[in-house]
Amino acid sequence: MMGAHGLAMSLLPAAVGYWVLIASGKEKDDVKKLGKWLGIAIIALSVLGTACKVYYCAMGKMGMCQSKMACPMAGKPAPMAPQG
Repeated sequence: MMGAHGLAMSLLPAAVGYWVLIASGKEKDDVKKLGKWLGIAIIALSVLGTACKVYYCAMGKMGMCQSKMACPMAGKPAPMAPQG
């Protein structure tokens, strides 16, 4: 299961997105518009990613991490390929 520390680290980009959103409000014209959309996109992707991670951990559907690739949810590196 994902602990509170892992959940907090997953939501850290949402806080950065909020900061971008607030900081862009002080700018003018195109920079303000770009910052607004960039901040919203960062927040949305962060929350969506966190919700997906929580869902997969809660449902025990870690099957996508059973491949030989690195699992971002388990924090385990990919196994080394055989030499030779």
